Order: sequence, then structure tokens, then C-alpha cells
Amino acid sequence: MVRAPQLTHLGTGSLGPGEIVAQGEQEPDYVSAFAACKSLVCLSGFREINAHYLPAIVPVCANLTSLNLSYATISTEQLKSFIYHCHKLQTLWVLDSVCDEGLQAVAATYKDLHEPVQVSFGRD
Repeated sequence: MVRAPQLTHLGTGSLGPGEIVAQGEQEPDYVSAFAACKSLVCLSGFREINAHYLPAIVPVCANLTSLNLSYATISTEQLKSFIYHCHKLQTLWVLDSVCDEGLQAVAATYKDLHEPVQVSFGRD
């Protein structure tokens, strides 16, 4: 991502430490990687997300128009920790793990979503 700062759409897969980091190697610097992508407007594809890494997406939130978290099990508090930074959001997909309180926070923040919030039911 640091090498492609002009990136506008990104499907992430997993966001976390992944494989165990070998001794002497550093964990990926997700904050710097996301901060380098000033043109990012669409973020999707989170299959798994470690709550520790959620703050890493805050640098791109201001320009996001579409955020798809429909495969990421996140809590209401985790959603609220970054959703207020997504000022231009037009499309939002989430799992039902965000509960009613999370949806209320979205409704209070985004009066002009172009599409209704898409809520997917969790995996059993």
C-alpha cells in the first residue's frame, strides 16, 4: 500500500498479525500503510480483523465513500471507535455483531447515506 498511494479501492482480506512474526522481523505497520493511501475511497474485504488494528484505518476514513465490513465480526464499541471519522460515507455494510446501538450511532452520524445500511447476519 505504501508503494501504491494512488490506490482508490482496496479489498484487504485479513487485518492482523497473520502468521507469527519471526524473531527479528517487525509487525506490519498498518497505520503508515493506510496513511499513505490518501486517495482511498472504498475499503472492503475484511475477512477477519483484529480489534488492535482497527485504529490503523482511521487515516483513510475521512475520504471513504464505501466501507464493507460484512465479513468482519466487530462490536458496537469497535465500530464507534472509527465510524465518526468517515464523513463522506455513502455505503456501509456491517454484520449484526454491531447490534442496535451501533446502528443507532450510524443513523445519528449519517443522515444522507445513499443506500440503506446493509446488515448481514453473523456466521454460526
